[in-house]
Amino acid sequence: MKGDRVPQSGYRTNIEIMQRHPPESGKMSRFPIAAWYGVGRVTSSDSEDLFRRDIGNMKSLGFSFVKGWVNWRETEPEPFHYSVEYVKRLFKYSSENRMSVILQLYLEFGPDWVGRKYRDSLYESERGDRIIPQGSPGVCLDHPEARKHAERFMKKIASEVKSEKNFYGWDLWSEPHTIQWVFNQSGGQSLYCYCPSSLKRFRTWLKKRYGTVDEVNRSWHRDFGKMEDVQPPRFLVLHYAKENLDWIEFNVLKLKEDLEWRVKTVKSADKEHIITSHSDTTSLFHNPLYGNPNDWEMAKCVDMWGVSLYPKHAGRKPDPVVDGFILDGTRSASSRQHGDFWLGELQGGHGYGGLTLREPVVSADISNWMWQSIAHGVKGINIYHWYPMMWGYESSGYGLVNPDGSLTDRARKAGEIAKIVARNEKLFLEARPPEPLVGILYNIQSYAMMWVFKKDSVDLQSRSLLGLYRAFFRNNIPVDFISLDELERDELRKCRVLFAPASLLITERMAASLRKFVRNGGIFVTDSRFGWVKEDGFIDGSVPAYGMSDIIGGNEDFAFTDDTVEIEITRDTPFGLVKGDRLEGSYFGTGLSGTEKDEVFGVIRHGSRELHSLIARKVGRGMAIYTGTNIANAYETGKGRETTGRLIRGICSYAGVSPPVSLNEVEAFPVEARVLKNGREAVLIILNYSSEARSVEAAIEGIAEGSVEDLLTGRSTRISEGKLRIQLEPRKEFAGVVRRA
Repeated sequence: MKGDRVPQSGYRTNIEIMQRHPPESGKMSRFPIAAWYGVGRVTSSDSEDLFRRDIGNMKSLGFSFVKGWVNWRETEPEPFHYSVEYVKRLFKYSSENRMSVILQLYLEFGPDWVGRKYRDSLYESERGDRIIPQGSPGVCLDHPEARKHAERFMKKIASEVKSEKNFYGWDLWSEPHTIQWVFNQSGGQSLYCYCPSSLKRFRTWLKKRYGTVDEVNRSWHRDFGKMEDVQPPRFLVLHYAKENLDWIEFNVLKLKEDLEWRVKTVKSADKEHIITSHSDTTSLFHNPLYGNPNDWEMAKCVDMWGVSLYPKHAGRKPDPVVDGFILDGTRSASSRQHGDFWLGELQGGHGYGGLTLREPVVSADISNWMWQSIAHGVKGINIYHWYPMMWGYESSGYGLVNPDGSLTDRARKAGEIAKIVARNEKLFLEARPPEPLVGILYNIQSYAMMWVFKKDSVDLQSRSLLGLYRAFFRNNIPVDFISLDELERDELRKCRVLFAPASLLITERMAASLRKFVRNGGIFVTDSRFGWVKEDGFIDGSVPAYGMSDIIGGNEDFAFTDDTVEIEITRDTPFGLVKGDRLEGSYFGTGLSGTEKDEVFGVIRHGSRELHSLIARKVGRGMAIYTGTNIANAYETGKGRETTGRLIRGICSYAGVSPPVSLNEVEAFPVEARVLKNGREAVLIILNYSSEARSVEAAIEGIAEGSVEDLLTGRSTRISEGKLRIQLEPRKEFAGVVRRA
């Protein structure tokens, strides 16, 4: 019956486990699968009876964790007067049900009295508009007095909960941005923040960066008299670039520093519990101009970095490749820091956004999403939200249960998977994706340069990265995303092949690292307009900058833009393409001069010109491959997928890269296969995203004979002659432990 509690299972309780094995400071000791619970925040009621019923229902379904929601506004309605009733109730009923608690803190839902008391703390746009909070986004915490109040709030909550036996950890910033949840009805995005405190902070940063105002003038080509005269850019001006790039870099680093401040503040009161934060999506999609973070920088600040995943969000179309892109982007940013990541939010119900409604979320969606996330290496899942949103723009959306609290098949499926993970917690905690041998460069400087190129979006970069990722995903070849900073530091780990699409701006250190990578045996793949601009915003004497022509095979001597550009393959290549093939691209068409005849494999015919546009040059022990058009961007828009897919498979084959799990089709999508490894133990996860049944034949790299124990059914299936044969029903998954013979 609705609201009735099911008897407790026989599993060891969460609190018993935590008491026997308390979490080591800064490390994930459990694999949390939690439901967000913000009664009184997104619902109109937070009664004792509601807490008792809902948390009891969570436990009965199989959840061992609940994620609470703590707003600064409700907690400190008047200066220095704190109300922690919600927090006490959450811990009380969670403890009674032997569940652990994760707390999400929101400074963005700040008390109105802060803005009234400190009028100069209000956010200010590039146009001078001051943002008076309407519940959010709070005030600009660059303001020193406002920041002190926020610190006291965080310390107060930390002091209240740190000794609770069933407290697991913190999420200190949900979906960080310079300013959050402000939607301009008149359209267009504003830039933030230009309040007095932010301007002062920017000038301090410039002084640290440049030393003197004379050096700022030299870099920016300006004539400021003193540092206090310096103003950040508010728009784009012809012939200027560096000040725009500096403003973006400052705001990206400011987000990192602000997360460090939150972490330091909470740790001053609670040094024991893990601290996390999560972004709204991967940085690979983000335009840094609009106050978006760099995941690679943010991940350095916390014990666990994470991401929100909403596959049926009102603002996008369902696509498991995009979901994988978000997951692997976040994993890549996290793996260099602490090795693991989690889902700060996973969609629990129907996607609503104003008058836009996506297809309803069903239990098969929840299952697909949870298992895909686990397959890509997450170490925790927080499902958003237990209840649907009950007011505002997202009203009726995203709830795991019905508005009256009655259970759904979605909630039951989530609880079922939570039980499976709990039974095999050590396995899922310790097993990780194999280290990819292919890298795709995330060049944030090229993203930032789009402001200078008068582009409002970074679609050229993000679609190029997604297009490449899509090609690898369809072939079950795992990839890492490599940040510009990692490349400059030569932190490429096992990478054999590095793709750098749409890298219009390159740095001197990047050029040096690429030379080293290729000469030491790596394969570097790039495309048209590579190295168009240097890091100071200027062009060099030729394209590519920094003399990179010696690596890619020549200098660009002709360039044009077009929606569709075709490279004709003029002779057989060592990487899959043969004479007569046509490689389709978009955006740019370019050719190189000074190339050697035996390095040219394709041309673009443009009028009477024949442009050398597919170049493969051997350098040292490695190779550089150049395409004179953007094939990755074209692939993402649906152009030339067969030929480009063949080229990418050929490059991987040439480099000795193969998928850890091979399927019986060359491009097996909509079936995805992933493996997680922990020494000799492995977990195989195969997902069928199709509405049709699929017969799958899988070969796991390095395993000729053995068996796989199905974690969902308990049945065992043989691996014979290197093959595992299974039948996957529509929208179903296989998850099993692989055992060698």
